Amino acid sequence: MWLDVFSKNRGMELKTIHFLAVAGFAVAVLCVPATPGFAVPTLQVDILGGTYDTTTETIVTSDKAFTVRAWLTPGNGNNEDIMELISREYLLSIAVVPKASSTFDPSSSSFLIDGDTINVTEEMEYGVPPLEDMVASADPGDLSDHGIFETFFYELSFYFNSQAEYTTVNVQYNPGAPLIAGSGSYVVEFDVNVSALSGSIGGQPIGLHFDLYDASGINKQDSEDIDVGKFAPFSHDAEYRPPPRDNSEEIPEPASLAIWGLLGAVGLVAGVRNARVKSGRMC
Repeated sequence: MWLDVFSKNRGMELKTIHFLAVAGFAVAVLCVPATPGFAVPTLQVDILGGTYDTTTETIVTSDKAFTVRAWLTPGNGNNEDIMELISREYLLSIAVVPKASSTFDPSSSSFLIDGDTINVTEEMEYGVPPLEDMVASADPGDLSDHGIFETFFYELSFYFNSQAEYTTVNVQYNPGAPLIAGSGSYVVEFDVNVSALSGSIGGQPIGLHFDLYDASGINKQDSEDIDVGKFAPFSHDAEYRPPPRDNSEEIPEPASLAIWGLLGAVGLVAGVRNARVKSGRMC
């Protein structure tokens, strides 16, 4: 009889262990955070070798020469026409940061993009993208200011190539990584050089902020008003930030040099006098 009881208890223990194992696995699966790749935006901006600033939610670099990448990832469960998205005209906005006033005019300041020189601010527009010939003021259909605009910006038009397809990456979680041959996303690269970029705002050297969007929207009330269609979320844009100034080796101003020289002379005289007192000589 005791064998029957033992067998029943043993069976119950095994069932309990099995139940706990299944329940534990289910809880573990539910507790695992979702893979970042499942939330990849349709448009993203990245910088090769860049890093992600979690405070401003921007991919940044301080290099003088770098490569900006525009990413297009169609789909996301929206049954979008991939070829229609690829065939659209897209725009890369390159904006002066920090925010500049409309009177900002640095001398001999420029940057290169794919070898073309863009003079700051002569070849830039002031306001909020997208650029519109007939609409002077910003409107709700424009790109959000997101702490960048209104400022001077340059707009570069381009198209994605259906042959330039790569493995999809969420640049927020994997910024600046090398491209991997595969499928899911399309990438266009732009070579940028800021060696000739100069000027400052509020004592801060200027940088460049990169936004990505298409201009497929048309305001129904005003056919001349171009609205932004798809755009890279502000957590998936990029920026060149000048390296912080190193003031540790600054040359003292002439007035400071004179003061330190005077103090040195006073100290020298005092030292000589003390030495004479100790030796019994008063003069």
